[in-house]
Amino acid sequence: MSSVHKKIDETTLGQLLQLSRLSPEATDIETLRNQVEEIVGYFDILSKYDDSENPYDADRKSTRLNS
Repeated sequence: MSSVHKKIDETTLGQLLQLSRLSPEATDIETLRNQVEEIVGYFDILSKYDDSENPYDADRKSTRLNS
């Protein structure tokens, strides 16, 4: 994976902590930040392969073309 990560700001990190019910005092914030940035990086890689076509829409298009 690329060594360039998108940086997660403090507000987003705080919201993730709240949603996951993690306590900032009981969590290694830097480790969590690095893990979240790595996950976001994977989403960036996956988005390159996204054709953004809903398979159900594709079925309707083919049905319309055949009618």
